Amino acid sequence: EPKLTVVVSLRRSASYPVLATFARETGADLDVRYVERGAEIGEDFDVLWSADPASTFAQAAAGRLARLPDSALRGRPPQLVDPEGLWVGVTADLRVIAYDPSRVDGERVPTHFEELLDPRVAPRVAIAAPASVSTSWHVATLFASKGSQPAAAFFRDLRKAGALFVDDERQVLEALAGDGPPIGVLDGEVAFNARELGRHIVILIPDQDGDGAVLRATTLSLNKKAAARQRALDLVDYLLSPPVGRRLALMSSHIALLADDQPTAGALTLSLIHISEPTRPY
Repeated sequence: EPKLTVVVSLRRSASYPVLATFARETGADLDVRYVERGAEIGEDFDVLWSADPASTFAQAAAGRLARLPDSALRGRPPQLVDPEGLWVGVTADLRVIAYDPSRVDGERVPTHFEELLDPRVAPRVAIAAPASVSTSWHVATLFASKGSQPAAAFFRDLRKAGALFVDDERQVLEALAGDGPPIGVLDGEVAFNARELGRHIVILIPDQDGDGAVLRATTLSLNKKAAARQRALDLVDYLLSPPVGRRLALMSSHIALLADDQPTAGALTLSLIHISEPTRPY
C-alpha cells in the first residue's frame, strides 16, 4: 500500500501527536510534510491540513481537490464548510487584541476593533501589515462582512491615526514586550503561545457584543488523485471526530468546532463565542 502523504501547516506540537496516534492505531504508513503557512503546496499530497485557507482555496481553484464524503461535511458550522464539499474546517484560530497590563489600564483597553481608530488609542497599537499572512485573513473577513470600502478604510485610517504597522506578528510581540506600543492585534495562536512561554500579556476576544470575532479556519481537504485514497478517507474521518477535536483544542489555542452538546472542559468551543457573519461568501 502506498504511503499516505499528508501536507500540514499547523504547529507540530498539536498536529504531530494526533497524526502519530492515527498511524499507530491504524498501521498507516504516513509521510508527513510540514510547510510554512502561506507556502506553495504543489500537487504531491493525499491530504492537505492547512492553517492557511488561501492555500486550500488555491488547490480548489486548480481543480485538484475531491469532494469530501457527506459524513465529513455534516455537523460542522456552515461558515466553515465549502459549498461544493471540497474542504471543511477542523479547528479555528481567533483574531485577538493583546496588551501589556503593566503599561495599559485594563478598563481603557479597546474591546472592539473599531475602537482602535480612536486617536488616543491608535498610537499605542501595533499590527502586522495587511500584506502579511496573518493580517490578510483579517482583511478578507472585513471585506466579506462589511464590503470593500469600509474594510479598506479601516486599515488606512488605522495607519493615519498613528498605529505602528510592522512586518509580522513576531515584531508585534516584541513591541508588547519592549518599549513599543503596548497594545497589539494578533492571531490567537501566537498570543496564547507567547503567554504560555512567559510573556505577561492579557488577551481579549474583541467584538463579542458587536460584529463578532474574526476566525481563520484550519482546513482539511483531499487530493482528487490521492494514491492512498482509503487511508486518506480514514484520516479525514479521524481528524473530524469529536475526541480528536477536543484533543486539538486542549493542545493548542484553537477553537474546537464541536456541537453544543459536546462540551470540552478547559477548551474554547465555537458555541462560547460570537463570530462574525459574512454578508457574502469569500
